[in-house]
Amino acid sequence: MPDGAGIRMEPGDFIVVQIHYHFLHQAPLDQSRFVLELARGAQLDDVDIKTYLAPAEIPCRADESGPLCDRANAMTELVKQFGPSAAAIGDGLNLLCGTKPSDFAGMTDGVASASCNHRVRDDGELLSVVGHMHQIGETFRMTLNPGTPDEKVLLDIPHWDFNWQLIYAPVETINLKRGDTIRVECSWDRSKMTTPEPRYIIWAEGTEGRDAAPVVSTIKRT
Repeated sequence: MPDGAGIRMEPGDFIVVQIHYHFLHQAPLDQSRFVLELARGAQLDDVDIKTYLAPAEIPCRADESGPLCDRANAMTELVKQFGPSAAAIGDGLNLLCGTKPSDFAGMTDGVASASCNHRVRDDGELLSVVGHMHQIGETFRMTLNPGTPDEKVLLDIPHWDFNWQLIYAPVETINLKRGDTIRVECSWDRSKMTTPEPRYIIWAEGTEGRDAAPVVSTIKRT
C-alpha cells in the first residue's frame, strides 16, 4: 500500500489466506510467508478493493459433440463438483451483465468472448488493476468509460498467459468517479483445453479457463 493508506480492519474481522499449489514440476519445499503490517489508531486513507466479474459461456466447437456439450448437462456436473453456487454465479453473471446463454450459442469456431459493464460506486484514485482468467484465456482488456472522450484503457493483455496474473499500477494518476463505467472484455480459445471429453465451459472454480475476474484497487482520499 502507498504511505498513509491501508485496508481498514474492524474488531472481529477475519483474514482468510488462500494458497494455490500445483504439481506440474519438482518444486522446493513450501517456504510461504504471510506478513501483515498493522497501524493501530493511525489516520490512514482507506483502500477499497473491488472485483468486477464477467460471464464465461464457451460452447463446444461445431465439430465437437458429447453429452457435456449441452449447457444444462455441463451445469449439472458443475453443481455436483462445486455445489449450488456454481449455477448461481454462472446464471447470476448473465443477469448482472444483461446477457443470456443464447447470446453465445453461435460462438462455435473455438473462440468465445464476453464483456460486462460495471458502474464505479465511489470516488477514488486508482492504485492497481489485476486481470484474472485461467488456462484457456486468450485476451483480456479493461477500459474506463469506453466510447466517451474520457475513455482510458486500464489493462490490455492481447495474448493471455496464466502466469501474468500480476498487480499492475498505472504510471499516471487516474481518478475514478462515482458513476464511471468499467468495461471488462475477455476471450477464450478452446484449442488450449486439456480435458479428454468435449464440454460446454461455464463460469466456475475449475482451473481450465472458466472465469474472468479483474480486481480493481482504489484509494479513498480523505
